[in-house]
Amino acid sequence: MPSTPNFAIPYPALSDSPNGPSQMQAMATQIDTVMPMRQVSSTAAVTSPYEGQFIYNSTDNLIYRRTGSVWVPTIQHLVALASSDLTIPVTTDTDIAGATITVTTQVANAVARVAADYDWDCTVTGTGYCYGNLYVDGTRQAGEAIFVAQSAETRIPGSKHWTIILATAGSHTLKLRGRKDSSSGTGIFRAAGTSILIDLYQ
Repeated sequence: MPSTPNFAIPYPALSDSPNGPSQMQAMATQIDTVMPMRQVSSTAAVTSPYEGQFIYNSTDNLIYRRTGSVWVPTIQHLVALASSDLTIPVTTDTDIAGATITVTTQVANAVARVAADYDWDCTVTGTGYCYGNLYVDGTRQAGEAIFVAQSAETRIPGSKHWTIILATAGSHTLKLRGRKDSSSGTGIFRAAGTSILIDLYQ
């Protein structure tokens, strides 16, 4: 019997001998195979994957899409919490320890929506500003969270969002960093409320 081009669903041709039960069973079996989103324990459990197929992986609780020869997680939610305070240095962007996420993308032009939460503590007043920023693969991204206070012992929560296009497939590192523009005053990014959250779309 011939079959449809996208899902290979068989159907009888005029030249086929009439056999309704067998032909209907062949059609129903193929529809049952390709149409529903299947639940599997690993992508390797799918024996005959096809382009555009979706599956639910019960091991990591992610939905995967078949693209070319690979399975790609459609959405991943990733978070990293700062592991220690950063006393903010002058002029030099410095890592906020722990607030780093490394992802591996399967396709080019994956989209990372990044949300940064900062817990800024002014312990000594000064004349400068403090900045929280995002680096992707060693490059500072446009846009920063900016903090300033008029009195000591001022603690200010702040946030910043970025949308990043990861142009190439492979490993990418996204991290939060901080700096200030004057030696006057002391600011600290506290670990207690500083984190990075990424929604990764492939």
